[in-house]
Formats: sequence, C-alpha cells, structure tokens
Amino acid sequence: MREIKFRAWNNIDKTMIDWATIKCFSALLSSLMGGGLKHHHLMQYTGLKDKNGVEIYDGDILSSDLFRDTVPVKFHKYQGRWFANNDEVYILWGHKFKQAKVIGNIHENPELL
Repeated sequence: MREIKFRAWNNIDKTMIDWATIKCFSALLSSLMGGGLKHHHLMQYTGLKDKNGVEIYDGDILSSDLFRDTVPVKFHKYQGRWFANNDEVYILWGHKFKQAKVIGNIHENPELL
C-alpha cells in the first residue's frame, strides 16, 4: 500500500509547501481545504520514486531515455492511474520508471516542457 501524502504550490507566494509542513500546521491544512484552496494547487504523491530515490508527485516533470521529450506526471481520473504524457502516454508503474528522473515541476519550471 502506498503512502498518501501531498505537497502544495502557493500561487501567490510562488512557493512549494511540503508534506511535513502541511501535517504540522493543521490551520494551514484547513485553509487549503477551505477558502484558501483557490490560492494553492495540491499535488498528490504517486507512490513512486525516480532513479535517484526522489518521490514523484502529480505535476512533476520527468526526463528519461524512454521519452522523446520531458513529460509531466498527471492522474487520469477515468482510468484511475498515474501517467506521464506528451505525445505518447507512459503509464507510471513497473521498472521502466525507475530509469526516469524528476527534473522539476509544472509550477516552478514550466519552461522544461
């Protein structure tokens, strides 16, 4: 079973809030789930790690010899699975994604796409 955790991108301050901070400050978590959500973008942990042991989150940008370009990680709500997509779809599971590397995310590094 994978660990359920999140991180949040603050659209106003342009900063990333990590899971430890979200867990420690319940007022912040309440804010994210309530009216403050419009200023934050929640990103869920996929349960996978890249080749360097870095956790892969929704919105991360991956690079690998498997892809022609860098690809963003997304959740497909109808199929119920994580995938990386540009022109081709790569389902996020199996040993192949242990060859990928997180090089940024869509909020802090949109130029990588």
